[in-house]
Amino acid sequence: MSQQVATPSLTEHQQAKAAASVERLKAAVAEYGQVTYSNSLGAESMVLTDLIWTHVPEIDIFTLDTGRLNEETYTLVDRLEGRYKRRIRIVHPEAADIEAYAREHGINGFYNGIEQRHACCHVRKILPFKRGIAGFKAWVTGVRHEQ
Repeated sequence: MSQQVATPSLTEHQQAKAAASVERLKAAVAEYGQVTYSNSLGAESMVLTDLIWTHVPEIDIFTLDTGRLNEETYTLVDRLEGRYKRRIRIVHPEAADIEAYAREHGINGFYNGIEQRHACCHVRKILPFKRGIAGFKAWVTGVRHEQ
């Protein structure tokens, strides 16, 4: 039976959903041990961040710094770390990969076509993501119902 997650600003239905999510997260840790959360730092990610850091703190949280993030993103990371007194693990692309991409396509080469955009995402997102989840038995990601 789900135990409620006590958050006065949430409706009873929302609290029940949050409690069910916490149970799933705890079950993942019980089953897999080493679990990480790939945090996109979007609005929806804040819900999982709060649930994890408040109720299942043994889950690692990481995010990708593609090297092209807005200043507001860094401010958000700083605010989260201040609020929860924890650090988000930041995973960066390898400098040599970025240099090779820029040498071949230019610093903004991703604007020049779909192939260049895919190559950029591979270097800045896919390879760092694979490093981010390496060594973990399971990873958590947030996908909205409509996705």
